[in-house]
Amino acid sequence: EDVEHADYVLFIGTNPFQAHGIPNARDTLKHIKKDPNRTMVVFDPRVTETAKQADIHVQLKPGTDAFLMSAMIAIIIKEKLYDAVFIEQHTHGFEEVKAAFNHVPIEDYIAKADVPVDLIYQVVRDFSKAKRGCVRIDLGIQHTLNTTLNGYLEKLLYLLTGNFGKQGTNNLHTMFIPILTDTDERKPKYRRSVYHKMFPISGFFPPNILPDEILKAGEKRIRAVFVDSCNPLLTYPDTPAFEEAFKALDLLVVVDVAMTETARLADYILPAHTQFEKWEFTGFNLEFPKNGFHLRHPVLAAQANTLPEAEIYTRLLEAMNAIPKNFPILEKIAAVDSKKTAYLPYLSALGLTLARHKKYIPFAASIIYRTLGKRLGNSADSVAFLLPLS
Repeated sequence: EDVEHADYVLFIGTNPFQAHGIPNARDTLKHIKKDPNRTMVVFDPRVTETAKQADIHVQLKPGTDAFLMSAMIAIIIKEKLYDAVFIEQHTHGFEEVKAAFNHVPIEDYIAKADVPVDLIYQVVRDFSKAKRGCVRIDLGIQHTLNTTLNGYLEKLLYLLTGNFGKQGTNNLHTMFIPILTDTDERKPKYRRSVYHKMFPISGFFPPNILPDEILKAGEKRIRAVFVDSCNPLLTYPDTPAFEEAFKALDLLVVVDVAMTETARLADYILPAHTQFEKWEFTGFNLEFPKNGFHLRHPVLAAQANTLPEAEIYTRLLEAMNAIPKNFPILEKIAAVDSKKTAYLPYLSALGLTLARHKKYIPFAASIIYRTLGKRLGNSADSVAFLLPLS
């Protein structure tokens, strides 16, 4: 989302002041707020830091995003606020969309969201007429009810109004690492969930079904869960269901930097370094039109009773005998002056090792961490896996 250059922005289920997601978030929000020719609309049940800066705060009822966005799209169709030229040149299926949304009871849907009808009509009309309109969404509509539908509807908002593929609008991005992979129903690894018979998209199931897959799936139910750097009891829908399900597990392990609501239910808590104590980068570097990659070094010494995640998971793999504790040949090659060209024979040796022992392939990152990582110095072991990626 090219928020920096937009003159009308819809923030739906996102709080960039605190959770970022856009470059230079706080400065960008401040510039929009100060500019009388730009408008910021925030859709959020909570009065977030971003909502406090907004020109308009649409304080909808939690979980009603799909109703409200459907009503907004229906208004666009009803009042012919869509960009007919853009739709004709760049889209397929508009007539089916139009027919579907002609049946939406606009005022009933807005009432479900418990927000003023006149306000929604005003926002839709102004957004549709904006020269550079932009829609920014985040976990607020992804970790709630109707998540897949929400993802479709928010895209219709900017596609129907032609706010796509130009400065100040929504754009495609480039990635350092692909976040999602292809999905092939014919591959056995993509089996459906036991209770809901849900098919995974890129290997992922929706979190909303997890309590049922733990509590209602019989002998093939999920019995153990690892939670890493997230807090399902707080951020996923239906907290009581998750609480009941997690209490019924045979094993719950939480890797985190804080004693979260989920961590309090865990059988084991494995405390990790904070982001200030370890090397880090983001895989969500989705910038447009230029994409950058930034590897950040630690700024504080780590506490004695925590470990970086790479060490936590590698120790677990070693304890489970999934990988050996030593790879003498790789370690020997890695010990050669790694600042010059030793990476070429190292990568060759790594490739041979994985070819001979295919069972190690899923754990290649830990193998690189254990062998090449220790040669990097400055506690940078966990970034060694960037070498083959580069």
